Amino acid sequence: MEFQYILNGMLIGLSVSIPLGPMGVLTIQRTMNKGVPSGVASGLGAAMADTLFAIVAGFGLTIVSNFLTEHQTPILIVGSLFLVYLGYKMLTSSQEIVFGAQKKKKHNLVADFLSILLLTLSNPITIIILGAFFASAGFLDEDTCKRLITVLIFGVFAGAMLWWAFVVGIVNYFKDKILTKKLELINKITGIVVLVLGFAIAISVLFVK
Repeated sequence: MEFQYILNGMLIGLSVSIPLGPMGVLTIQRTMNKGVPSGVASGLGAAMADTLFAIVAGFGLTIVSNFLTEHQTPILIVGSLFLVYLGYKMLTSSQEIVFGAQKKKKHNLVADFLSILLLTLSNPITIIILGAFFASAGFLDEDTCKRLITVLIFGVFAGAMLWWAFVVGIVNYFKDKILTKKLELINKITGIVVLVLGFAIAISVLFVK
């Protein structure tokens, strides 16, 4: 029984994480420019945010869920502005600064983790998606005990983290095969993508009904 819940939780975690979006773009960019530790820290931030959403969806924490959904617009706006800022920083970072980061022994992994965690949390729609996954699979029935829901949530984290580990590993493998000039170009393109995504989210929230 528990194995089934872990397996289903992992499948849900993978399903939520695979659509890369801004978090995937940032995780890939950090892996290429800062290395595996930064990519793992970023992926961990995304996986942890999905896990927190799974806790809210699984245990029916209506106060938190209602707060996030009621304040979805300002939360999304803040998140989109942060994306714009990150995209701008990528575009304006010189090659020396970007690639010099690889030589430093210490990276601000906490900042990498927290930035992705907060950005992922700025999209409360994930709660609705996870709730739909749980309900459609019958995991939120009254007969489902809290222990099994906890196991399911652990599976969500494991599945999400498995995906991000895979992404970081693939990017790190191909990174060494890319010339420095091409890596800088990719960094600039990534900055543009993140910048456009930030503006697109802000515009959709403010002007699209």
